[in-house]
Amino acid sequence: MKKIVLILIIFNAFFPTVARSNDKTNNMQEQQLLLENKSNFLIGQNERSQQRAKYYFDQARNYVAQGKWELALENYNRAIQINPNLAEAYLDRGVVYAKQKKWELALAFDTQKPHICTRRVSVG
Repeated sequence: MKKIVLILIIFNAFFPTVARSNDKTNNMQEQQLLLENKSNFLIGQNERSQQRAKYYFDQARNYVAQGKWELALENYNRAIQINPNLAEAYLDRGVVYAKQKKWELALAFDTQKPHICTRRVSVG
């Protein structure tokens, strides 16, 4: 009889720990799920941002083809604001400034992000 009582006491002493352990596991799983959801949201948000930057970049190129320099610059600036690592936007924006004979601005794009833009362009 003493053995049964001792076993019950020991079991009761550990049972709350097991229950708390399961709660901790569930809590950790919930936190992990929340982190995954946040991560997926941020990835989706980043993809949408990249698409928006590409849209403005493409719009700017269309305006360049039409000779609408100011509209092109506005769109290049928007694309750069959304994605500061869009090297082609810096390069093309510099070309537009050069076509407008705004030499200081045309050359400034090289110093803003020198690590992303190394190609030189002639503006004949």
